[in-house]
Amino acid sequence: MARSTRPRRPVAELLADEDYRAEALRDAVDRLREADADMSASVAFNRIQKIIGFTLLGVIAVLMVFFPVGTCAALVSTATVAYVVTLADRLVIFRRGPVNGAIRVSDEQARSIPDEELPRYTVLVPAYGEPEVVGDLVAAMETIEYPREKLQVLLLLEEDDEPTIEAARGVEANGLVTVVLTPPAQPRTKPKACNFGMHFATGDIVTIFDAEDKPDPLQLRRAVYVLNNSDDESVVCVQGKLSFHNVRDNMLTEWFTADYGIWFGFLLPGMMVSRAPIPLGGTSNHFKRDVLDRIGAWEPFNVTEDADLGCGSPTTVTARSCWTRSRWKRPTSTPSTGCASDPVGTRAACRPGSCTCVTRSSCGTSSDPLRSSASRCSSRARR
Repeated sequence: MARSTRPRRPVAELLADEDYRAEALRDAVDRLREADADMSASVAFNRIQKIIGFTLLGVIAVLMVFFPVGTCAALVSTATVAYVVTLADRLVIFRRGPVNGAIRVSDEQARSIPDEELPRYTVLVPAYGEPEVVGDLVAAMETIEYPREKLQVLLLLEEDDEPTIEAARGVEANGLVTVVLTPPAQPRTKPKACNFGMHFATGDIVTIFDAEDKPDPLQLRRAVYVLNNSDDESVVCVQGKLSFHNVRDNMLTEWFTADYGIWFGFLLPGMMVSRAPIPLGGTSNHFKRDVLDRIGAWEPFNVTEDADLGCGSPTTVTARSCWTRSRWKRPTSTPSTGCASDPVGTRAACRPGSCTCVTRSSCGTSSDPLRSSASRCSSRARR
């Protein structure tokens, strides 16, 4: 599975090379599936899982016929025990979060790294059907305090997304953003687009932003500081805290913001301190590029690819927020998953070899990352 995707020719030349693009697409879709089919969500359940599942259902059905009261009591008792154990675990994690916290990096510390010592950075921005936010994306990227010669921003679009492509071409001339068109192929997901983009990424550190994000201008420098100064050398990823800039749109956006506040402010730092697997967010996670290549990057058939990749990876959390936009417009709407279409059933377990540093640093205008700490990857036998 380990394979370098680092481009060996100029990106502009590779974007015009149809053979290279075709091979990059094949690798983006099939790399993990060919290396370990059981770790891919391309098939929701394998044969053994189906046999076990249907056998259990059959046994329960038979027991319900002959021992309905006892069976119901056993099922309810099992569910209650599982719920109580989960609740107790959540309370312990919640308590540890604010006590130990995430990583804090001051503005002075973030700016203390000389420009010549900063690594090359690639920002992947997968988008689909979002022409209205392309201009905001460029404006947000222009606020990033990072040497322009070391910063690469790849806007990942689907080839048949004409409205967004047209809007993107209008801003590409400024030289900050490079448009990468992903050939149409299933699955139409954000992780597939990110995998494809990795073949054009020149950075030593890779991060993901959504097109509507408003990142903290120092977020990249904070992530570099955390990765360079972590006491745990196994830490290879930093996760920024997420929040929303349209909190007051309606009641649902307020609830959604409160949920994110608890998740990124208390639970993820608690998981980090507990050295538990940390499910990453879908944006503002900063990876060491060589680790992504070693583990096969993202699972293209899994639209919870962020949680899949973070599960079992040593992770640390920072305190600054990345402001994004809540997509809860109506009670019937759901948050967009970027390039993802319909969710695919997931069963891919944690993949070994990566470490995550979850930062409370938000993509927002605030910029005070938390104290660095890392959770260690739990041992994983399967990829």
